Amino acid sequence: MPDKPTICYLLTEEMLSACFRPQDIERLEAEVRPIGGPMKSTEDVPPEDLLSRADIMLTCWGSPPVKGAILEAAKRLKLVMHSAGSVHHLVDEALFDRGVRLASCNHALAVGVAHMILGFLIVAGKRGWTIPPLTRAGHWSRRSEELAEESGAKVIEMFDIDVGVISASLVGRELCKLLRSFEVRTLLYDPYVTDAEAAELGAEKVDLETLLRRSDMVSLCAPALPTTRHMMGAAEFRMMKDHAIFINTSRGQNLDEAALAAELAKGRLFAMIDVTDPEPPPDDHPFFSLPNVIVTNHIAGHKNNGRFRQGQYAVDEILRFARGKPLANEITRWRLETMA
Repeated sequence: MPDKPTICYLLTEEMLSACFRPQDIERLEAEVRPIGGPMKSTEDVPPEDLLSRADIMLTCWGSPPVKGAILEAAKRLKLVMHSAGSVHHLVDEALFDRGVRLASCNHALAVGVAHMILGFLIVAGKRGWTIPPLTRAGHWSRRSEELAEESGAKVIEMFDIDVGVISASLVGRELCKLLRSFEVRTLLYDPYVTDAEAAELGAEKVDLETLLRRSDMVSLCAPALPTTRHMMGAAEFRMMKDHAIFINTSRGQNLDEAALAAELAKGRLFAMIDVTDPEPPPDDHPFFSLPNVIVTNHIAGHKNNGRFRQGQYAVDEILRFARGKPLANEITRWRLETMA
């Protein structure tokens, strides 16, 4: 019987316990042999002789980059499994030159983000943050709804409306799947997706202007790339319908915050913002004083028990590799260039 592949835990004890349930570690170590334990701290890099025996490296937030001396020492390395999202800081071209494969847990993280967007859409449509203060102030029945609507907060259901998804990223694709459970029309803007691919996701492919002019709700799901910086600016926000809801869980750099604040100040739109540029935003940021914007502190992905989803995904991916099966989320050299 062939030897089990070896795995080096190139992550801290804290991250291992935060992202991996005991049952997932048990599943992993039933088929893959660990060499050494997790790092005590981010400076506790495994010695060269241990790295030289690793077929697989498991990384996470805070892991040292698999570059330079670490990559040079890892003579047997065949797979880097990153149990978090972005890998741009983690690897460089030398990894691909060596023929080492790379995978991440972007898919698992995307599920949690899409769930939060869907929650935002439903609660924002019901004006869940606008109406409760009015009812607490003594208004009841339809009067609270009427007062909300007088302030530009029209209450809408997830029925017979257009929901715009900007980018067929992993998050955007997960959101499109979730929206299929509702009686809404999903509009998708992504220049790299075909009409047929959009249809498979249950969406209609449209250009950005059409999406913004038609949509009652818009979710920005684009990766943070030089080409997406401020893709939502003054002109784009002016295209949006009165009473429309705008959600950003992607990256703060993808929108012009000053332009959004100016449009929100007119009372036409309602926004829910989970990411800003920079983070945290300054105390005097207009998002904190405008009544028609809700700001959360980058909580859409990888929080608390949701981190165990990415640990489970990482183990599943490693076991696929160990069994000689295709990886579900392999990151190739070309894919890396288009990812956030």
